[in-house]
Amino acid sequence: MKRKFIDKIFIQLNVKRVQGLIGIILTTCIFIGAIIIEPFEDNSFTFCLFKNITGQPCPGCGMGRSIIYLLHGDFETAFQLNSLVFVLLPILIMTWLGSIYMVIKDKELPFEFLKKRKIRNILTFLFLILVIIYYTHKLLLYNKII
Repeated sequence: MKRKFIDKIFIQLNVKRVQGLIGIILTTCIFIGAIIIEPFEDNSFTFCLFKNITGQPCPGCGMGRSIIYLLHGDFETAFQLNSLVFVLLPILIMTWLGSIYMVIKDKELPFEFLKKRKIRNILTFLFLILVIIYYTHKLLLYNKII
């Protein structure tokens, strides 16, 4: 009797719904944490392993603080800390909304153009180029070359 009940639960929990629930939980935690945490000025401590080892910032350095400032309405400080936040935040919002859609409708997102491998590869390539350009500029500013 118990085995049938457990099997029924696992049949209902398909992979798309589990992925959707994980996406909802993670992005909701990011948004709630960023809204609850007050912006702070102390930049002396960082969790960034790359910066702690090399002393140089990574492309993601400042992203957490940038999201906090952005969600508190301070767009200028958010841009100064990490301008990639204006690319990442829409991706997080789309992930959150897409995860909700996957859980409610029990099917994949209706974005047919993203299912084409060539388009996904082009978007990934453009994003990587953007990160490389941003990181090069950030390093030049950090080391006071420009």
